[in-house]
Amino acid sequence: MSAISSSMTLRTACLLLSICLIASLRASNWADEFRDPPPRYGMGVYWWWFGPAVTKVEVDRELDVMHRAGIASVLIYPVYPISADNPQLGIKNLRHLSPEFLDVLGHAVSKARDLGLRVDLVIGTGWPFGGPQITPELGARRLRVEMVEHPPVGSGSLPCLKPGEKLEAALLIDGNESAVDLETAVDVTEQISRGVSVPISRGRLLMTFIDSPTGMRVKRASLGAEGLVLDHLNAHALNWFLDDVADKLVAAAGARNLGALHSDSLEVFNEEWTPGFLSEFSKRRGYDLKHYLPVLVTDAGPRTADVRYDFWRTVSELALDNYVRPLHKWCAKHGVMLQSESYGIPPVDMTSFVDIEYPMGESYDWKTFVASRWASSAAHQYGKRVVSAEAYTWLRFPRYVSTLQDVKLGSDLLFACGINRLVAHGYGYSPPAAGVPGWGYYASIMLNDNNSWWPYFRLLAGYVRRTSYAMSLGTPRVDVAVYLPEDDVMAKQPVGEGEGLNLYMSTKFRLSGDKPVQEFGLPSAYQAESAVLKTIMTAGYSFDGFDRSILQPGLKTSAGRLEVGDVSYRIVILPELRGISLPILEHLADFCRSGGVLIATRRLPDAAYGLKDRDANYSRVQRLIAELFGGGPSNQTRRNDYGRGIAIYVPDDTDELGRVLASLGPEVRFERADADVAFVHRGDGERDIYFLANTSPAGKTLKAIFRDGKATPQFWDAMAGAVSDAPLSRKTRDGTEVSVHLEPYGSILVVFDGTEVTAPIHATNVPVENLDFDTARNTWMGRLAEPGRYFIETANGRVERNVTIPVAPIVLDHRWTLRIGNDESSLHFLKSWTEIPRYRFYSGRGSYRTEVDLPAAAVGTDRGLWLDLGAVREIAEVSINGHPAGACWKLPHHIDITRWAKPGRNVISVDITNLLVNRVLGAPTPDYTGLDPLRFPLPQEKATIPAPLPSGLLGPVRVVPYSIIQTR
Repeated sequence: MSAISSSMTLRTACLLLSICLIASLRASNWADEFRDPPPRYGMGVYWWWFGPAVTKVEVDRELDVMHRAGIASVLIYPVYPISADNPQLGIKNLRHLSPEFLDVLGHAVSKARDLGLRVDLVIGTGWPFGGPQITPELGARRLRVEMVEHPPVGSGSLPCLKPGEKLEAALLIDGNESAVDLETAVDVTEQISRGVSVPISRGRLLMTFIDSPTGMRVKRASLGAEGLVLDHLNAHALNWFLDDVADKLVAAAGARNLGALHSDSLEVFNEEWTPGFLSEFSKRRGYDLKHYLPVLVTDAGPRTADVRYDFWRTVSELALDNYVRPLHKWCAKHGVMLQSESYGIPPVDMTSFVDIEYPMGESYDWKTFVASRWASSAAHQYGKRVVSAEAYTWLRFPRYVSTLQDVKLGSDLLFACGINRLVAHGYGYSPPAAGVPGWGYYASIMLNDNNSWWPYFRLLAGYVRRTSYAMSLGTPRVDVAVYLPEDDVMAKQPVGEGEGLNLYMSTKFRLSGDKPVQEFGLPSAYQAESAVLKTIMTAGYSFDGFDRSILQPGLKTSAGRLEVGDVSYRIVILPELRGISLPILEHLADFCRSGGVLIATRRLPDAAYGLKDRDANYSRVQRLIAELFGGGPSNQTRRNDYGRGIAIYVPDDTDELGRVLASLGPEVRFERADADVAFVHRGDGERDIYFLANTSPAGKTLKAIFRDGKATPQFWDAMAGAVSDAPLSRKTRDGTEVSVHLEPYGSILVVFDGTEVTAPIHATNVPVENLDFDTARNTWMGRLAEPGRYFIETANGRVERNVTIPVAPIVLDHRWTLRIGNDESSLHFLKSWTEIPRYRFYSGRGSYRTEVDLPAAAVGTDRGLWLDLGAVREIAEVSINGHPAGACWKLPHHIDITRWAKPGRNVISVDITNLLVNRVLGAPTPDYTGLDPLRFPLPQEKATIPAPLPSGLLGPVRVVPYSIIQTR
């Protein structure tokens, strides 16, 4: 060896050693904790207490089971009885708030705290809040409207009032049920109230407006908690409930022992009125609603949209002032935090999250403006660092068919929406006496130790804990803010339609082209999408939504940024809006003037809804929009310089919008846009972290330029808790280019921790998923399963190799044995064990075993072996020659067995676990005798699944030899 060669070898060794040392130093802080994050980042669960038929003994057992599985917190949630009392089985339903129930509750909280589990507690039982404490006067209310046209008798008198109703107004007006003329309205409330007949001439209409109870009762209530839903627009009703129910719960649990009290999603169907509404409206909107009441149910010309907007804005404010804020005030007074899913009916906006310590969302249809995005957007703007989600509700229908892979995918979709704490829906309390499958919540993924795949749940829990930790680092880095079309939604919605105005859901529909979007289920999550939001994501941007709640004291519009809370937006999009808040538009003009980018799609807004000062406000909006966007045809893109910024109009939400966004410097510029790849961006100073998720069953190899990646990238693998330098990266004018491979339904964290390392790899044609740095050999190694000519460029030049594979893949199509329990079967070929009559309805574990002779050419230095299992239904755990090799619980079902394989005879064992549903299909239909009335939907498994699902090792199974190319 020459002196020069020796010197180069020494320099190379020193370089690699330096790289390893720097990588080791960089592994501290974020990376070190990522490998094994504190338990507080772990998954929580809804802990359904059915009945509640709970005992201290079973509470202790289940808490131990959850703790061992990696669950970090429980949300105790009493719901409907699922079994009648049965003394022989030790089942007794305890009345909610009874001394016996409160005693078990206090014990459960104490036991959980001893185990280090956080405990949250729903305020009451079922949803929405209510129960026997709520009298008809305190119950939820609506506005009932009766209309009488010119009748044969020619007059109208007092409408038939039902118990608990009150006449609010009566108007005689020209028109019919479709349209009226407000100018002709005559107030006849006093006459109708006194029972005086009112003449109705032809072409006239008598309209009566009645304050009426909705009659809604608490859904899924536990024993003793049945009753009316409280009026969520009435602070007195709320406080009456809290003092009578929540006070007892907090006293039993101990406020210092609780993480938070929980308020579920608002589902007070048809609530839109409360006593004193007309007076409140007048104070808040500056005019008397009484004359304009017909507008709420029929068309009355140009002012219709303005009055409806004012009406729903008033309902929203009342819900905020008389429910959300008093609820938080009560919690603060009692020394406990509040966790809330603040959306639904009544129609609250994002302001409802301002006083809540723990915002919470739900659903996972990530290409729409889902509730999880609603919660995370508000959290970002209010500086809330923890954003939870009710995870996995109705993940797949019916129960028992969700796989761990499904749960992992559902987790990723929630993370993609900005969530960083998952609360699984949920863990069903189920004593051993209830058998298997035991007690299960009707909309749940069935989490408990009765589920056949429960022994592997800890692997999913570990993945969630590590990803939640990563998604809690730094603060959100979000480029795009989308102005939500809430004003248009309110201006359009009449009173009495459907279940009432769900502002979040209607806004989601509006952004999706006014098409109804299924809220739950993985299949629906793939079908549902909003064109504008999909374009934003595919163009390489993360986004939040915002509404008028952004108008807070901390809002700044300077230096081309819209800054509020933890976020700083540089692009604002107005998606096909007709109406826009004038104060928000004024701020957006300042934002654009200071250098920001404002984009309007499909049309320009021209309205500022609201009857007071209507003409002046409309005119101001139209003038300001014209200043911002200039003039031009509506079917062409145009750009208008405005101050130091730019306002852009685009005629669509898809292609042209995508081209405009691509020109503005996306956060992540993908070589090929891919709607199946979702990402989230967070950061802290010079450090940036990106979560990338493949939502597809096909693997993806990507090249992506990370605009803000200013250091050497790392890959964090949350499945394994592993940290490594990204092997393929290079600096470009637009950022750092990184090659990334994502397995089917795979995910990776790409992290720039602020430290620059001279990476030895700049480019390669070795498939990126097969390239690793082996610290033991001090070399880069490409694992190849196909022959060919490959090269790697290192810091010292280019290394090129011709590679051959030692032997062809070996197909294991010979005899296998299958053991289930003590029963063993010989299989001449692999097939679903449901084809074997005695295993048709079997759920659990089946053990497969075979032998294979491996030629010496396939085993040795620079050679390796994959065990490719082919199709697996559903989880595989592999052993080679008695050595555990790992578990496959998601695609792809293959494992590297190089470490344990040897020349000659090898014993391969594969334990397969299938789904619980097959056992359910073969079991007797549950007997709900004694439960009258039923408070839950009947099980649907047998009605929707015609035959047991395929189970076991289906193959084909292959041993795949590969060669290792290496370069120093």
